[in-house]
Amino acid sequence: MNATSGTVAVYTEASAESHELQEALEAVWREQLSNPASAAGIADILRTSPDKLPVDRPPVRIEPTESGLTATEIAILISSWVATDIVLKALTDLGKDAVKNAIRKVWNKYLEPAVMIRMRKRDALGQRREEEDG
Repeated sequence: MNATSGTVAVYTEASAESHELQEALEAVWREQLSNPASAAGIADILRTSPDKLPVDRPPVRIEPTESGLTATEIAILISSWVATDIVLKALTDLGKDAVKNAIRKVWNKYLEPAVMIRMRKRDALGQRREEEDG
């Protein structure tokens, strides 16, 4: 898979299907935003207020990669609303790298650990592949 500017993370050898992981992600996102402390932390990273975060749309989506169609490789991709939504205008003004880094922080701190707990499988996401430069 070629690294794209919208890729937050890539995992190999996932034991769960991408649609199962996406469902878990959506539930985790709603749970995180319903917790005032988590919502405030996420909003702080994204330079917005908690009430402006869309409850029904996580900032990332989980999809199989091209090489993952026959294997079990999945990518965590920035959702399209992040780059276009007025809510995150402050981040887009900073540039794509700042947006990607902020979304990666949200994924690493709030979403990835909660998805793993929700899936109840240690290898649900698989092994995180080292990030590629560029």
